Amino acid sequence: MLRLFKAFLFRLKRDIGFKVILIVGVSLAVFLTIVYAILEGILNHEEMDMGIRLLTGEAMLLSSFNPAQNFGLAIPSALVTFIVAEFTNGTIRNKIIAGNSKAKIYTSLFLTALILTISLLLAYAS
Repeated sequence: MLRLFKAFLFRLKRDIGFKVILIVGVSLAVFLTIVYAILEGILNHEEMDMGIRLLTGEAMLLSSFNPAQNFGLAIPSALVTFIVAEFTNGTIRNKIIAGNSKAKIYTSLFLTALILTISLLLAYAS
């Protein structure tokens, strides 16, 4: 199972889709921070001080780790893309022919999906 896990991580490092998703996530984080800064500047202008704070550390951290907002909506589609690629390319079949059990294959897919999700969330949050 360790070999399956290392093989997926090796493929993930070389995958163009993963790199594109990381670039999109990081650029989205920077863009949304700029948008929040502009909105906070508009809402807290001297004439109409509403006292709304969007750029506090707590609010930004909670919004970055919330999977229902922002980049969290793209993470499931990235997971589906990587998992479906295993089946469409026939690598699952090749792994079974090589002597790996289905339980080991699916467990390694589950663990790598968790690592992929956590790495994407951490890249976005940082």
